Amino acid sequence: MLERPETVERLREALISLERSRRRERELRAVEACIVEVARVLALAEHPYETFSSLLAVLRDVLPFQDAAVLVRSDDGALRPAARTSAWLSALRLGPGRMLSRVARGEIVVLYDAGLAPGWRGQSEEVRARARSVIHVPLRTGASPVVFVCMHEERARFEQRHIQIARRLVPLAEPILRKLDLRELPRPANEAGRRVAAH
Repeated sequence: MLERPETVERLREALISLERSRRRERELRAVEACIVEVARVLALAEHPYETFSSLLAVLRDVLPFQDAAVLVRSDDGALRPAARTSAWLSALRLGPGRMLSRVARGEIVVLYDAGLAPGWRGQSEEVRARARSVIHVPLRTGASPVVFVCMHEERARFEQRHIQIARRLVPLAEPILRKLDLRELPRPANEAGRRVAAH
């Protein structure tokens, strides 16, 4: 027969395991709800800025980011924001490199401290201060990549579970890009940028 302390310890382990399972179940339900909401946004939003703002509002429920941008290749070969949540992101420019090559091949890349990555080390001081944790999600791969980046000013904000959440969103990339119609997004940041940043 088990000694009482051992029995108590096993009960504690079982409770911890049950709580982990419940937490995981809650996370999975939140992700499923997020996917449904993204689909709803894509079906109902009529304007690119409205789509971008609504998508960000939905994604914030499952990804802990403060700011985000959709990056596209510019004439000089660098990736620059075609849509962004804040004006300070207009200075962001990611040149070709090993990390972006991985993203262009379809890999979701997380930086726990962007200041240590060559592509981010050369950014402006404001960008470096506000983008310490970064997750790069490829919306389109190949020669003309489109990358959704989420940022947080604290280090190590994104974890493996966030990569799994982002991976669930990748199949929706094509309808997202169609709805955003990136050709329309680089407009003057005054009125449109305020609307997106206010969300």
